[in-house]
Amino acid sequence: MIFWILVALTAIIVIGTFAVNVTDPYGGFGFALAASFLALIISAVVGFLTIMFCSLIPTNHDLIRDDTHKLKALGNNTTTTGRFYFLGGGYIDGKRVLNFISEHNGGAIKVEKADAEDATIYEGNDTATVRVRHFDHNNGWVTPWPLGSHTTYEFRIPEGSVVESYTLDNK
Repeated sequence: MIFWILVALTAIIVIGTFAVNVTDPYGGFGFALAASFLALIISAVVGFLTIMFCSLIPTNHDLIRDDTHKLKALGNNTTTTGRFYFLGGGYIDGKRVLNFISEHNGGAIKVEKADAEDATIYEGNDTATVRVRHFDHNNGWVTPWPLGSHTTYEFRIPEGSVVESYTLDNK
């Protein structure tokens, strides 16, 4: 809202400055253009400082998407015995990530990743699921568009799925 008010005020100031200076018998067109350019620069600086000050106002965390998907497991052999892995870990561009496979509507299976710092893992469910929540940070007084966003991941997996050590069988 403040953004649009500042845009309107800037337009009024620039147009008004140009109109007044064009009609001035001593000014002329070149002077009107220079005065309008100066008014635009001053308006931009005032607008920037106002938006920076208003951005200190806390933002709303609007929930945009809240989905829960079933996790699929990768097994280490073709039978139902042995360990199955719901989550895999690693680093991408120096950030710790969790890799997982989820089932979506219509039976689609997707390989996805979640930043480890945005993920929480809970043990004790009968089925393995992931709840994905996407938030936008909004402050309607400052800008009409989101100021940022983040996604959280809540993994619910069966008891005993988290192990402290494991070995890989390369057979």
